[in-house]
Amino acid sequence: MHFEKTESTISSLLVTPVTNKELVASKALANVIHNFVSSALIILVFYLASEFGYVADIGIHLFLLLLGVVLTTATFTILGLILSFHQKDFTSMLVNIFIGAIVLMLPSILLTFGVIQGSFWENAMLINPIEAAQQIINAGLNNYSFTYRYFISLGYILFGGISLYVFIAVPKFQDYAIKESGV
Repeated sequence: MHFEKTESTISSLLVTPVTNKELVASKALANVIHNFVSSALIILVFYLASEFGYVADIGIHLFLLLLGVVLTTATFTILGLILSFHQKDFTSMLVNIFIGAIVLMLPSILLTFGVIQGSFWENAMLINPIEAAQQIINAGLNNYSFTYRYFISLGYILFGGISLYVFIAVPKFQDYAIKESGV
């Protein structure tokens, strides 16, 4: 959205023969495709390296791993789009995203490395989208054991992403576009 704002192209988008749903979905889809291809290439490199004995066998379930990448990328792209609607400039957007990332990532990292422990923390962290994304992507690894945490995380990311798209991103896009275009 920063490019559309700085180049004043958002008003041009409003007169194209596509709906706001399609415009928002295309932004998410473009990012999902980019991240999917990037992740697939990285996985391919590690797979080939393990086949030729350069690294230890990584043991993955390719479908689950790439599904996790697609779902989390789509959800976080929509979330980022919503956050961009409320930012004045690119610098403030980066600062706010950085602060949000630290606030959400730090507890997940502490739980992963065992600094905070216990079933209370494991269950409480299920409301953290970073932890939910980590659970979904980790399911693509062979040593992952599927528990209720995976299914709650999957539902959270899936239904959370759809809800953000339907109830916030699409309705707010029209308001944002009109405000930025000066119409």
